[in-house]
Amino acid sequence: MKQEQKITIIVIAALVIFVFVGAIIFTKSPSKDTDPVTTTNPDLVGQSADISAETLLTIAEINKLSLPKNIFTDKKFTILKDISVSIENEDVGRENPFGPIKK
Repeated sequence: MKQEQKITIIVIAALVIFVFVGAIIFTKSPSKDTDPVTTTNPDLVGQSADISAETLLTIAEINKLSLPKNIFTDKKFTILKDISVSIENEDVGRENPFGPIKK
């Protein structure tokens, strides 16, 4: 066999394997282990929210945190300065920025 024929066969075989693996991955039904945990927020009357188990664990860890009540009267907090910058309103641009430019 010529070198070009060998390369062609290898490329075709690689494409067939790639398509086969892709078909398996995309047609596979999701397993029950990857389904999100469903919980209901009492603030959302009758509505349910899908929250992953990882998110629920993170929320549980955050809820365990507590701040001392004197944190806002502490000198380290009171000497902090506000360095925020106000953003001025600007004129709105063209209605369609991708439209043709009129001269």
